[in-house]
Amino acid sequence: MLVSVILASHNPDVSMLKDAVNSVLRQTYKDFELIIVDDGSDNSIKEIICSFSNDKRIAVYRIGH
Repeated sequence: MLVSVILASHNPDVSMLKDAVNSVLRQTYKDFELIIVDDGSDNSIKEIICSFSNDKRIAVYRIGH
């Protein structure tokens, strides 16, 4: 069964966002997708997430103002 994990973010602390993503990726259950929603941050979080770009389970969406 595929599980969707949704992580909402707005102007995150870089290290905390990376820790949160790593925490999800380290779970023993592997059949999941991680949906990260950037809720109109001043700067896009895509640059922060680029280090995880090789993991196809991660999708990033940006909601603009």
